Amino acid sequence: MAAAEDELLLPRLPELFETSKQLLDEVEIATEPTGSRIIQDKVFKGLDLLKKAAEMLSQLELFSQNEDLEEIASTDLKYLMVPAFQGAFALKQVNPSKRLDHLQWAREHFLNYLTQCQYYHVAEFELPKTKTNSAENNTANSSMAYPSIVAMASHRQAKIERYKQKKEVEHRLSALKSAVESGQADDEHVREYYLLHLRRWIGISLEEIESIDQEIKILREKDSAKEASTSQSSRQDRPPMKPFVLTRDMAQAKVFGAGYPSLASMTVNDWYEQHRKFGALPDQGIAKTTSGAIPIILIPYFLVFTKFWMVSVLALAWLAYDWNTHSQGGRRSAWVRNWTIWKYFQNYFPIKVTTLPLKGLSPCCPDSSLPTQPHIFKGFCGQQWRSKPRGII
Repeated sequence: MAAAEDELLLPRLPELFETSKQLLDEVEIATEPTGSRIIQDKVFKGLDLLKKAAEMLSQLELFSQNEDLEEIASTDLKYLMVPAFQGAFALKQVNPSKRLDHLQWAREHFLNYLTQCQYYHVAEFELPKTKTNSAENNTANSSMAYPSIVAMASHRQAKIERYKQKKEVEHRLSALKSAVESGQADDEHVREYYLLHLRRWIGISLEEIESIDQEIKILREKDSAKEASTSQSSRQDRPPMKPFVLTRDMAQAKVFGAGYPSLASMTVNDWYEQHRKFGALPDQGIAKTTSGAIPIILIPYFLVFTKFWMVSVLALAWLAYDWNTHSQGGRRSAWVRNWTIWKYFQNYFPIKVTTLPLKGLSPCCPDSSLPTQPHIFKGFCGQQWRSKPRGII
């Protein structure tokens, strides 16, 4: 008698399915963070209800590999979505330490759902590959890391087609939803309604498996990087250095040492020598360059025996052409000598000119003598100095 009452109190399969579906809809449209206590309670409750629903389906044997899709009752088609709901709830769990387990569990549920849909020919799609061993994992990772252009294009086209089908399915579902939920729809519309739901979750499962594979790859690479960093020993740890007072010379070291008895003191040379022993200097291990004498010595070689020999030829040709220019009055140009800029040079460097008698001057300089200081010489550039002085002090 008590056992019969307990059986009456247990929730039935339709109630379990509808409650879990409602919880999933609430989690999907919730504005709270996924890691909040309210959302996680709904996730755990939904997983518990779906677990009981899956056990009931296994006991009732509603689905068998010996039957076709047409042999399944219209009201029972919705129970094919139980594994998909389990996968969706599993992805909503928030636990960083168990994230990889949650992803693998969700992928297993989505793959189980897709396998059932493919067996019953609910829709035409390609079943994702299963990863049973590490070798297959490495192969899949390498193929994902270096996809071909053709594969990328076909993958993009498949995603576009799935998106278009998803929008079309959602539009048809919205048209049938009110009639089915109110109970006014006939068996044909009810069957179409649940078949559309099955096709919608096929697209969702394919997208979720793709994102799960990418996240699993990232998590495994992260774990392998951590293991590699811990297993490989880095360079030898240096012994900790005691605090000290850095001084310029031994005299300062004695003074500061007396004022800070708890701290050691050392000179700059001592500090440098200590760091050199431990190999902590920035320039240690780098080959020191020689002085600039060697490159200067090599300049004639580069100018004669390399592809730059033409520079040497041009320089020698100009030297031969300009050999007697200094004794022929230079290269005077009236146009350059009349530039206005020389006037500003003259005003910037004012010079006092005093005329001296020719007595005592050297016969070789009958006209004048100029100082050789370059800034003073600029004052005499061009034609700005019109007079012809006899001498300058």
